[in-house]
Amino acid sequence: MVLLIFSLLGGAPRSSRLRSNRARPAGAWISALAVSMVAAFSSGSQAASPDGLTGKAWIDMDYGPFKTHSLEVSPGNMANKAIAIRVDSGPGGITRGEAFVLFETDTLRMAGGWTGPGFNNWRNIMHNGEHQTFASIVGQTVFENPDAPGWGDANGGFAETRFLGRDSRYYGPMSKQVGAWRGLYRHGDKVVLSYRVGETEVLELPGSEGPAGATVFTRSFEIGPRASDLILQVAFQDGVQPELRRVNDRP
Repeated sequence: MVLLIFSLLGGAPRSSRLRSNRARPAGAWISALAVSMVAAFSSGSQAASPDGLTGKAWIDMDYGPFKTHSLEVSPGNMANKAIAIRVDSGPGGITRGEAFVLFETDTLRMAGGWTGPGFNNWRNIMHNGEHQTFASIVGQTVFENPDAPGWGDANGGFAETRFLGRDSRYYGPMSKQVGAWRGLYRHGDKVVLSYRVGETEVLELPGSEGPAGATVFTRSFEIGPRASDLILQVAFQDGVQPELRRVNDRP
């Protein structure tokens, strides 16, 4: 069972695309998403020795808590310029993790969240030398967002502003009037994403809570001053109806 839990401090959310309260002062942290996965972790891990090593340098390397990567979330949902982030705790960096999110800098969307172990299948020319294929996530997908803008424009819409390639896929960053990627910060094993939505500066901290088998993915935001509402595409699951409830007695 997958349970979507939305919590917006200072005002109840209106839909699965959450609006930030324009009256909230700069520097206010908003917990915008918790996706609870009530299921056992997938067994889709790489074959490894008792010490956890596979003998493949590109898998055994400690990359730290994140890795810049092009990854396929699901068939037809490719994150071209993405940052994969480990959001559970433990040694060994991202390849030893069991909970991950994927943020795409072109669209400012959280492309997906999943549990491992395994991280990805490492099938591309950069890693295992395989041609004409894309690396894809492995394990249990908890949520994903389609290949489209992660935030609404000034009119509240999600119109595509990237250019369309000859393969009928969109490429390049979204219009700078809609938003722009700034960079990231590290705080220990935590990764803070920095970007702009319209004229508003946003800091986002992805994370997770709960024990293995019942992982809750979280997204926390520090949102700067704004003259109008901001609309966020939180998570999409085909055929799943979002359920709104209180989290820790907060509306």
